[in-house]
Amino acid sequence: MNRFHPVLIGAALSGLLLLPSAQADDDTGLYLGASANRMSANFRGENDVSFDESDTAGGLRIGYMVNNFFGVEFGYLDLGSYNAVGDTPSNNINLSAKGFTGAFILNWELVNQIDVYGKVGAFSIDTDANSTIAGIKFSESETSTEVFGGIGIELDLGNINFFAEYTAVNTDVNDLTLDIASIGIKYEFGK
Repeated sequence: MNRFHPVLIGAALSGLLLLPSAQADDDTGLYLGASANRMSANFRGENDVSFDESDTAGGLRIGYMVNNFFGVEFGYLDLGSYNAVGDTPSNNINLSAKGFTGAFILNWELVNQIDVYGKVGAFSIDTDANSTIAGIKFSESETSTEVFGGIGIELDLGNINFFAEYTAVNTDVNDLTLDIASIGIKYEFGK
């Protein structure tokens, strides 16, 4: 019977070595997240009114991973407020925006507990602009739906995950382009 002790010990050690891969990260299921976002906006309007500014705001997201590689996500982003003065002080604009997103997610486990992901989807952006051109005040609200894409990296600690993400959006609203850098936290249900 002493001959079997090394075999049993070897089998037990092999089982312990295989345990982390047997308990590999499971990203499937529902999740909720919140983020802090730094937006860089570039705007070219009429009468040389333009800006290239940044603002910080928040966002929320809800998603569902069908398996470890593919999922869908819906979100809300406050895109901040921006001010610009044109070629004369009587030409200026104040622009604020917010939006809702719907995206497909592709996820890859880079190494244990580190995932990288890409997303592509539709971004419905609501903009409110208050401008003054030649001393005359104008107000305009516009909604446009744009294609957007993003990439991110995530530290997976089980139910709680931390992420960093970059998203780019080009809009039809006076050539408004947005670059969004986000950091956030998400909670995965069902682990």
